[in-house]
Amino acid sequence: VESLLGFASPGKSSCEEIDAKALVAEAVEAARVERCIADRPERWTIESRVECRRFRGDRIKLRQALRNLVANSLQAQADGGTVVVEVREENGDVELRVHDAGPGFPESLRGRSGEPFLTTRAEGTGLGLSLVHAIAAIHGGGIEIRSGPGPLGGADVRIRIPRQPS
Repeated sequence: VESLLGFASPGKSSCEEIDAKALVAEAVEAARVERCIADRPERWTIESRVECRRFRGDRIKLRQALRNLVANSLQAQADGGTVVVEVREENGDVELRVHDAGPGFPESLRGRSGEPFLTTRAEGTGLGLSLVHAIAAIHGGGIEIRSGPGPLGGADVRIRIPRQPS
């Protein structure tokens, strides 16, 4: 219900100064309570790498976007694995990145990742990535999905938003 409500009204946002380390910590903690992860959290390693000054944006929405991406990465590695969450500044933008050692994102679906109700999981709503796309757009940015030969070999999702001075 929360995902559906967020998807239905993504346009409402507020702008505040964001501490990137706190944002990542909150998103990871929210993702860790997923039913399939909470029972055996020791099976997953989640690393965070934050190399970004404070920046402005909607903290609640960006936390939701990161939470969705981290949860997707954890769920894609049902038996455990590694997820890396990064926030860094690049070419005047803020890049929020989640990559994992899972099976990757199917090439055939990459161009459709923003479509609502598109899911590859029986228990999925198909709203997570749609919401991430909407949140990136609200911030004047977008998302990029890569898969395959990356640092960990699985999905590599990047949200890039223009850096607003804090």
